[in-house]
Amino acid sequence: MIYAKEIIGVIENSSANALKMYCQENKQWVVRFKKKEKNAKRLFNEYFAGLLCQDLNIPRPKVEIIELSDSVLCRLDSSLFDCSAKYGVATAFLPNICPVAPPVDYDLPSYEKINNKVHLQNIFGGDYNFGDFYGFRVFADWIFLEDKHKYENLFIDENNVPLFLDLDFVFMGPGFDELPDRYQFYQCLRSIPFCDGLITDINLIEFWLDKIAMLNRNKFDNILECLPEDWQIPDDYKERLMRLLFDNFHNFREELIYSFSC
Repeated sequence: MIYAKEIIGVIENSSANALKMYCQENKQWVVRFKKKEKNAKRLFNEYFAGLLCQDLNIPRPKVEIIELSDSVLCRLDSSLFDCSAKYGVATAFLPNICPVAPPVDYDLPSYEKINNKVHLQNIFGGDYNFGDFYGFRVFADWIFLEDKHKYENLFIDENNVPLFLDLDFVFMGPGFDELPDRYQFYQCLRSIPFCDGLITDINLIEFWLDKIAMLNRNKFDNILECLPEDWQIPDDYKERLMRLLFDNFHNFREELIYSFSC
């Protein structure tokens, strides 16, 4: 956990109304808060999915729970935020990152996806290893990343490394706010446009599935036990999530491989 020190400013174009803040060691973080009259499911989603990303070494900024002081809380817009909730989610602020724009022929039919591959090779370098894109593709399907179809989720840092952002719309099924009972990717698989033309090697799919299979379930059970109480995440939701991600993983693996081979 980290502690908020000072508000720097508002993050532009943030639907979550996030703020940029100084925390320990004067490092900058992007902080999201609990909205008024809502549970903190999106905070939980961003935090928990971010920790899963870290364990799998999928490139995205680090996430932490952040404790907000009274001096910070009193400066929040009380018509928008629940100012009684002392905990938010902080994402490490990375300077000099920029979104990767889609190719100009982005709307071309799917049989011309090779144009997307060439476009990304030009950005990341012709010899770039696209293994991270495989990782994100498998990860996004596993956690039901609802808005994975957005090209603007892909950023690039100053070292030409891809970064995958925005994990608050995860753990959601067709009902948007409900966990599905099982995986059915052969019926509802959705593509990730910035993976079009890149994901062709079944061995790399298997590699990332093997990494997920090695995750320590007890570690994530313990994380769920230590969530802030004022987030109001129901116990049955947490239990169902763990069953979906871990107990149903074999089903996920089979269906993803099946959908990939169709």
